[in-house]
Amino acid sequence: MPAPGQFLPRKSSAHRIACIALYRALLKQCPHIPLPDDVPLRGNTNPITHFIQKAFRKNVYHTSPKLVVTALETGYAACSLLHHAATSSPESPNPSLLQVHDLLRAQSNSYVASKLACPPKPPPGRPASKAYPGAPKAVDIRPLPKEKLTGRRHVPKLVAVHGIFPFLRFRKPQSAYLSRVLTQKVKRKLRRFERLAEMEGAKEMGEWEDVWEDTVSSVGHLKNESRRDSEWEDGEKGVEKGDYKPFKLDSQSWGEAPHYARLATWSALAKEGARARRLGSKMLEIIDQEQKLWEEERRERRHLKNLERKRRKLESLAQEGKSKNSSF
Repeated sequence: MPAPGQFLPRKSSAHRIACIALYRALLKQCPHIPLPDDVPLRGNTNPITHFIQKAFRKNVYHTSPKLVVTALETGYAACSLLHHAATSSPESPNPSLLQVHDLLRAQSNSYVASKLACPPKPPPGRPASKAYPGAPKAVDIRPLPKEKLTGRRHVPKLVAVHGIFPFLRFRKPQSAYLSRVLTQKVKRKLRRFERLAEMEGAKEMGEWEDVWEDTVSSVGHLKNESRRDSEWEDGEKGVEKGDYKPFKLDSQSWGEAPHYARLATWSALAKEGARARRLGSKMLEIIDQEQKLWEEERRERRHLKNLERKRRKLESLAQEGKSKNSSF
């Protein structure tokens, strides 16, 4: 935070106008300067333009008058150098153009050396989104004995997605395979709820259709016959009038099929919920067993640590006794 009364160059209008004018004058000379053939280009930006932009970004937050004056003097000297370099021809370069070319070669060599010293890291491998062949489920093999663990035991946590899809989280980050499975289950559940809404609307429309048929039948315009299939309606699909075949349905209600479809969807949701509850109960048992084993292993570690501390203390006391006896 600046002190009271401190001069900030970047907030001065005169200073900003002078810097912007210098910046534009420097960039104006860049397209007219011939570049050396032995300097590879990185991208579409002129290397001289990139160097000027980088220098201005570096000095934009300077508050020391000494640093600001030095930067401006360097900028005006660079503007004069670029102006003389722009007036030179590539066949007979003047000292200013040679100096610019030497600077570009030095920067290019420095960039290549830094890249060789620090090679880019290989891209991380893509996490597997499928289960490993033959990999057992965690609920079938947990808790593992201490001998099969690579480090200390971690008590898993029971996590539920949408309140119905439980799973055990041992460590983060979450595997891509688990994320894919949970996403599929959530989407399937949403599709079932959408189907329930559709079947509710279809059932209501079927009830209206039943009311309409009862009304028409009551005035004698519809015979009490088995309902025709929609494929054999008069005038549909090129079928002439009177050529349809009677098709007997199991039910005379239009709303019964959506009703049974809705019940089947609710049954699938109920089965999924019951399966999730059984799985959650099993996971809670695993957590309790893991917690007990973790407490036992912690007591064992503390006991071994106390024994090691006592052993070191006895060794130090014995060493002190030997040193006292040797002094006598």
